[in-house]
Amino acid sequence: MEQQAFVRVLIAGLLIVMIVVALLDLIFELKYLPSVAQHLQTWSGKHPLLAVGLVAVLGAMVGHFFLWPIPPDPRDWLGVR
Repeated sequence: MEQQAFVRVLIAGLLIVMIVVALLDLIFELKYLPSVAQHLQTWSGKHPLLAVGLVAVLGAMVGHFFLWPIPPDPRDWLGVR
């Protein structure tokens, strides 16, 4: 049951981040400022190694979610029952 609560909190947090980024993008557009994507592109151009590291971490997280979505019961591989 607590895993479902964690997933709900995680999904709500991701939704909040997406809404905040969309609102920031709208504000930047209304004030004729560079968009969030342009800021990210500028940052990644100035810091290419950090950008590669960030992409590697995000790729590992996405791969983990798709390849191993449900963690095994630790009692199975510890031999405890």
